[in-house]
Amino acid sequence: MGVGLMILSPLIQMLITNYGLASALMIISGASLQFCVLGALIAPNRQEMTAKHINDLHDETRDDPKLNTNILRNYSFDVYLLSMFFWNLAYAFIAQSLPLYSSYTGNSRDEAAFLLSLSGFSSVIGRLLGGIAANDEQIDGIILYFGPNGVFALFSLLFPLYGKSYSGQVFYAMAYGLYTGSSICVQGPIVTRLVGVEMLATGFGLLMFVNGIGSLIGPPFGGWMMAITPFLEVGFIVAGVAFLLSCFTGMMVIVLEKRKLDEIVQTPAKTRSGSISHYGTSIHTLNDLTLEVTREPSGRFRTETTISGRYRSETYTSETSSFL
Repeated sequence: MGVGLMILSPLIQMLITNYGLASALMIISGASLQFCVLGALIAPNRQEMTAKHINDLHDETRDDPKLNTNILRNYSFDVYLLSMFFWNLAYAFIAQSLPLYSSYTGNSRDEAAFLLSLSGFSSVIGRLLGGIAANDEQIDGIILYFGPNGVFALFSLLFPLYGKSYSGQVFYAMAYGLYTGSSICVQGPIVTRLVGVEMLATGFGLLMFVNGIGSLIGPPFGGWMMAITPFLEVGFIVAGVAFLLSCFTGMMVIVLEKRKLDEIVQTPAKTRSGSISHYGTSIHTLNDLTLEVTREPSGRFRTETTISGRYRSETYTSETSSFL
């Protein structure tokens, strides 16, 4: 998205200028059709196949599989979906309205399109920095999600003070790409953390559904706010409020997740266990604990321990007896 936004914004503007809107849309549609071709080449990886076998094993050992398949009973995930709704509502509005606002303030179309290119460039930087930070075990990925949202919310709320000048718009576009990019890179891993690998497909599908609703509502709602008031910057203030709500609901995810983990630790459960082997990997389950043991070509054994499909640890050893 970052590189695409950086390159495609001036390219699309050039297509519209040279070929007209209808022809430009035909060219864009033909390029978008290649998503289907590339998507057909995607095959399940080893982790997804392992998760499927773990899920099948749990289905065989649990008393009532339906009790553990209702993903919407995961309240921390529900709050995260709400947070992402606010995030996409603001994100889509700014992507659509910032160039339009720049044109209204007297800048050319090329200058307005250049703002999106700048945001794409800074988004690449934000994603790289966010990805590096997310790999640090001392930094919580959810903090990397809601922290930048809170900072950028302040920039949006203060936009009327500096947004009328083109230099102010350039600053806002750079901040837009940098802070949203750093939070985008952890949105997918947060889904895995909250629902587990076994429910990743369902969780990510719900996330994309909520993202689509937010993106669908954001631009017309913000445009309506700008149309009914003479104060054009009101839409950016509304976007700032939405980012702020996304930040606060993101904080709530940590609280709910900690409470859920405490319940898992404190609540006794009926013992469920099972084992399965496939592709050189042994999987052992005991209640919500999953132990995956893999023999590597070097002769070492890699063991990955998972609690409730979310909390993981990985160790290496030369003998299986040290952890079995």
